[in-house]
Amino acid sequence: SIRGLPDVKRFYADLDIDQLSITATDIRGLVGAGAIPTSIQLPESMNLHGSFKGSLQNFSTNTRLQSSFGAATVNGTFKNLTSKGRESYNAKIATTNFQLGRLLKKEDKLGHVTMQIDVNGSGTDPKTANGTVKGNIDEFHYNGYPYHNLVIDGKAENGTIDVDANMVDPNATFDLVAHATLNGSYPSLDMTMQMDSINLQPLNFYEKDLRF
Repeated sequence: SIRGLPDVKRFYADLDIDQLSITATDIRGLVGAGAIPTSIQLPESMNLHGSFKGSLQNFSTNTRLQSSFGAATVNGTFKNLTSKGRESYNAKIATTNFQLGRLLKKEDKLGHVTMQIDVNGSGTDPKTANGTVKGNIDEFHYNGYPYHNLVIDGKAENGTIDVDANMVDPNATFDLVAHATLNGSYPSLDMTMQMDSINLQPLNFYEKDLRF
């Protein structure tokens, strides 16, 4: 069932979706052009399967998306999404060859990404957010190069951010431990990186062969 439309503030849905085909034009017609940020480009075609219950501000979902940008699954609960500083989220997110650069209108730098990420926390401002993120990024394209095998484990707590990460890629292999403090008068960053190997030419950071 769906109620409240076309007033997106009153929108509420309780849906079990066997299969739903929808276009970007359909979505803009339902929610209004102003409801979609100008920094976002929607896929032209989308097929949905799963469930959705709630409003656009508070909802739970377990949904698989197959689109003209690639595939994604989201299984989680999201609350207070329109209340800055009060947002909360607990979700498992996976993508397969999803064209993130097209979604964010950053195609000059970002390409497609295949990943599995768990996020749990509150807030979206790095200075005040609290939460954790853990996951594996099997492949992501940046600056025209496909990076592989990035593992990340991060934690944010009121402006303090800790990150452990490692990557095993043919042209960039490293281990990273970072600690950042963002809520003081002068933000600080302490970082230790063990770089086993890096080749800047295939990463498109240097024209000539340059490796360490």
